[in-house]
Amino acid sequence: MAPKPKKRLAEVSERRPFHAHHLLIQSADHAWKISNEKGQIPKLSYMVVMLNCAIATESICNSVGSILSSNWDEWMKTLDKLELVCSLLQIDYKKDDEPWSTAGFLQAFRNDLVHAKPEIVEKKTTMTEEAFERDFDFPESKLEKQITKGNAERAITGIKKIRDTLCLPVPAGKSFGLFAKSVSASTRIYEV
Repeated sequence: MAPKPKKRLAEVSERRPFHAHHLLIQSADHAWKISNEKGQIPKLSYMVVMLNCAIATESICNSVGSILSSNWDEWMKTLDKLELVCSLLQIDYKKDDEPWSTAGFLQAFRNDLVHAKPEIVEKKTTMTEEAFERDFDFPESKLEKQITKGNAERAITGIKKIRDTLCLPVPAGKSFGLFAKSVSASTRIYEV
């Protein structure tokens, strides 16, 4: 009887840090890319971009802040966290300068969206019948008017600038996985 052939197995060990801001930025990027594809409703994609970028701002602050400070307070307001992280990294924070003003805009948008009260939106327009059939659309609230291609583009550009500005200065020994998704792995091949 022939000896039973040995099986070669690979044991793979993987380890990676998880930082939620990667998912949020990746989701915003995806929404931005599909926003003008046929069959999509661009306004909904723009809202996903803007909302995810607003949330990613806080997520980046929590990631960097918890690395730099042993007593990081996750319950602070997002813009206070942003200012504190900048201080810890010795980055000049001026709320009216970019990308910080975009962060302020995004937080205001997020708060307006989350805390919006029901309202009646009215609009009166005179147009031809042809224009009515071609251009009719529901009247938009003040909040809905903020959801534009320009604001979505500002959001995605701003959050990437914030990520770069806050993550790149973190000391090398503490920054693994902070700037980009990454993994460390080892493999052992053996026979059974």
